[in-house]
Amino acid sequence: METLKVLVDIVIVLAVLAVGLGILLFPIWFDTYIKNKTGKGFLNYWLTGIELICLIGCFNPTDDTFEGNLGCLLIAVVISAVIAWKKAKKFQLEKSMAIRAVSAQILSPVSILFILFMIESVISSLKKNTKDK
Repeated sequence: METLKVLVDIVIVLAVLAVGLGILLFPIWFDTYIKNKTGKGFLNYWLTGIELICLIGCFNPTDDTFEGNLGCLLIAVVISAVIAWKKAKKFQLEKSMAIRAVSAQILSPVSILFILFMIESVISSLKKNTKDK
């Protein structure tokens, strides 16, 4: 019975990881899909950078400026969503594709941040391994 419980737990963890990885890779996939379809990329890298800066500012909830950083992030996400919606209409995407476009634009800084955390984790583990030897 214990083995079955462990296997179920492993399957659940793998499913959550697969869904999370799919969500994180979605902006890259969507931008590539639109670029192949229309010849132009969809994501606005300036807005992604602004959202990323605001997202990094929200890491410390005990900071005095947390509420301001959170408000800045909210404003950046709303502006990014509106601009992405207008760009989707300009690209003449149907409604479901336009919603995906807005989602891709909003999730793009999260993808970048996740990739940066993975790189930092690998580098820190390599440093630790070299110090141990």
